[in-house]
Amino acid sequence: MASLMIALLAAVTGLQAAPSQPQPAAPKPPASGTATQAPASGTASQPPQAEVYTYQPEGRRDPFLSLVGTGGDSRSNARRGDGVHQGDKLADGTIKTITPQGLVVMQEVNDPLSLVKQREVTKLLRSLEGAKE
Repeated sequence: MASLMIALLAAVTGLQAAPSQPQPAAPKPPASGTATQAPASGTASQPPQAEVYTYQPEGRRDPFLSLVGTGGDSRSNARRGDGVHQGDKLADGTIKTITPQGLVVMQEVNDPLSLVKQREVTKLLRSLEGAKE
């Protein structure tokens, strides 16, 4: 009864109990030139080989490249640093005209309650008080 309890405990915990009775010797390998037999179901067999994974990068993007700033609007990047030009985007509007006094911007109105969707905003370069006479 005690040996049965030890065997059950060993099976549950995965440990091998010290044999209380002598174990039969492992079967000898067959002599060369004879057919080999598959191991019996009760004997230990080799664990299955792990699959080898290989990465196939074809058609996939590089996960380490930033997705920010990779849009299709190359016009804004092309003239960066050249200054303000008519037709350029500026914040939430587009530059309509540039004058010696300032510039006129057509601003997109994002207010859903407003009936007006665009408005014209004039930005002066100098204030009227500081202008030369």
